[in-house]
Amino acid sequence: MEYREIADGLGGTGVLDPSESTLMRMLAGYRNRLVHFYHEVSAGELFDICTLQLDDLDRIRRAYHRWMESHPGMIDTTL
Repeated sequence: MEYREIADGLGGTGVLDPSESTLMRMLAGYRNRLVHFYHEVSAGELFDICTLQLDDLDRIRRAYHRWMESHPGMIDTTL
């Protein structure tokens, strides 16, 4: 499964709302770029993303947290 498909699955099951799913698809696409075309990513571009777009990551983190709080019985706490 590709990372972008995971975003669709999380949206389809209600873990992410449609706008969060779209955002995660975008983040997944960038992840693929970093993994496969890392030599094309400049240090300045990476710095800008890490310093100016952390709100995107925080938004997805909050969505996960919101879902986990709403579904405590589905969380495996044995780890």
